Amino acid sequence: MQLAAWWVPRGTIPTIEEGKARLNTLSLLGETVDAFSFKNQFPAPDEK
Repeated sequence: MQLAAWWVPRGTIPTIEEGKARLNTLSLLGETVDAFSFKNQFPAPDEK
């Protein structure tokens, strides 16, 4: 099982394609602010 987490702007529903892209990012780059796991969380970006 694979899991990628990322911060989503309030009111936005992520697509399946975006989820697949985030999994790919995690696989290629490791954990970053763009895709991470529960092991290494990144703080939420400031909403303005």
